[in-house]
Amino acid sequence: METLISTVVLISIPSFFAVRHFNEYGTFDNPKIWGRAEKIASLLFALYLGMILVLGKSGIYSFYEPVSTIRDPRFMFFFLFPSIGFGIAMFPRVAAEFSQNYLPMLQSDMLKYFSIYGWLIIVCLTLIIAV
Repeated sequence: METLISTVVLISIPSFFAVRHFNEYGTFDNPKIWGRAEKIASLLFALYLGMILVLGKSGIYSFYEPVSTIRDPRFMFFFLFPSIGFGIAMFPRVAAEFSQNYLPMLQSDMLKYFSIYGWLIIVCLTLIIAV
């Protein structure tokens, strides 16, 4: 049951952004809107989701043992923050709507580069877990 709830949290933000992206742009085929970086992020997300479904919550938690057991940050590191990071990396134009940088980035046609924030979250989480 915990793995199911955690998986729902993991896929919630990317799913929300995917629905908004499809409602706004109508397709995932336009390479100018949904390019190579977004497809790579989607592939990594699918691999991560598959790893969680195979290993389960306790199996995935075995990759990182926190020093303190009083506050266990593993749910945030493995499910909440990756949801945010992958959501931003896969759908940067939609995610930028929720930031204060939206209008300046829209005017300079740099919405696609908002995905840098999502990639930074993913890389930082990978380094925290791996090191």
